[in-house]
Amino acid sequence: MNTKTTFLILCLGIITWRARSVVWRRLIHWRPPQTRVYELIKGREQVTVDSVFQNLKVLGSFPAENLVFAMEKWSEALGVSCDHCHVTGEWASDVKKEKHIARRGDDARCAK
Repeated sequence: MNTKTTFLILCLGIITWRARSVVWRRLIHWRPPQTRVYELIKGREQVTVDSVFQNLKVLGSFPAENLVFAMEKWSEALGVSCDHCHVTGEWASDVKKEKHIARRGDDARCAK
């Protein structure tokens, strides 16, 4: 191996190590969205969802912690994360079409 090749291998190793450490730091500080929601509603878990969350059009009149639990189960069943239907941190936002589709599906089930 010549000096240039050795230098390139060393640089690639440093870049790879740096990228891994950035990813690792993000993993350490990463919390699932539902954990952040539980933190936001802390102390109001038993208050009705309409009083804790904004822009609820289909669900209501049950404890707020039950909504987070239901959302967790829906996301598990669908194999998606919260940000599939929601803008993370802006849960009331109606920007994503998937949220509208989910509401329509829930309306159809409730209508039967």
